[in-house]
Amino acid sequence: MTTRFIAFSLAALSTWGCTKPTPASEPAAPSPISAQPTPVRDVRALVGKLGSEADHRPKAGVTAEQLFDALDGAGVKLTSRTQYVGEIMKAAFCAGGRTPEGLVVAMCEYGNDREAAAGLAYMNSTFSFATATRQAHHAAVMTVVNPSHAHDDLVARAFTTFQTL
Repeated sequence: MTTRFIAFSLAALSTWGCTKPTPASEPAAPSPISAQPTPVRDVRALVGKLGSEADHRPKAGVTAEQLFDALDGAGVKLTSRTQYVGEIMKAAFCAGGRTPEGLVVAMCEYGNDREAAAGLAYMNSTFSFATATRQAHHAAVMTVVNPSHAHDDLVARAFTTFQTL
């Protein structure tokens, strides 16, 4: 063997034997959060719709304020009151709130008793929930949602109060 061959072989072996093993691939770094915020939807039309419904309430029968005040007096206290879009329930105006016990009370106002009866039929066919109870009375529809069925006494008291208005 020639000296050159031995030197070449030793150099090749020493290089091959001294290479670092390839490390296990590390998990990729999470991609950075986009600096661009998600565009906010323009809610001016919704705000306008709520305003228009509030301004054009028929007040043909029981109003939401009358009901909510009467419920408070009967011990079915709403911790918050919020306007809803009445058009969804084919109503002129809707509002509602929650009780500390977890009941949801909603009230929709209509132009007359016939419209309220049609609204009740629509709600029952379109939004049929086992935990929701509804009644129509004096151009209005009240819905009470009792998710746990633990407060049937409050539900009964709410509907008794509604029927006396």
